[in-house]
Amino acid sequence: MIVKNEEDVLERCLESAAGLVDEIIVVDNGSKEKAKKELEQEMEKLRCCPDYQGSLMGAEYLYEPMKFNFSRMCNRGARAGRGSLILFLNDDIEAVQEGWLEAMVEKARQPWAGAVGHKLLYPDGWRIQHAGVTNIILGPTHKLQRLKDGSHYYDGKSIGVWNMLAVTGACLLVRREVF
Repeated sequence: MIVKNEEDVLERCLESAAGLVDEIIVVDNGSKEKAKKELEQEMEKLRCCPDYQGSLMGAEYLYEPMKFNFSRMCNRGARAGRGSLILFLNDDIEAVQEGWLEAMVEKARQPWAGAVGHKLLYPDGWRIQHAGVTNIILGPTHKLQRLKDGSHYYDGKSIGVWNMLAVTGACLLVRREVF
């Protein structure tokens, strides 16, 4: 997870993912001292407190002040991880549907799969933020962005599982060997 000065946002994300994964690595590119301290406390709580939702010994907080560079931060987190699958998850992602990660893992483990993404909704819960990437005459764009979720656009392409040109790095699962 990538974060900077967003400890409240990260806490919701951690709570929704902690019980589902074996390790969590948070990469911080320079939070202010107060936010850094709160993030460190949150990660410590996640590592050691059994009554915290999904206590996780494999929780790591990597702090390195630098200009924002999404790729570099993702690479740093991936290098620190030990699992056979790597989940890139922005700190503002909150899982609201059970089984979301299991469904992604099932697809990512297929030998033909590259990156696996998930449909993301805006915080209002009804508009699509991301449902894959498609090419249009102006170039690549988010498929179905800002349209109402659940509607049957393009013969049901807003529901179900589909091959896409690309997925967003905000919620992306890939096998380490592919990465």
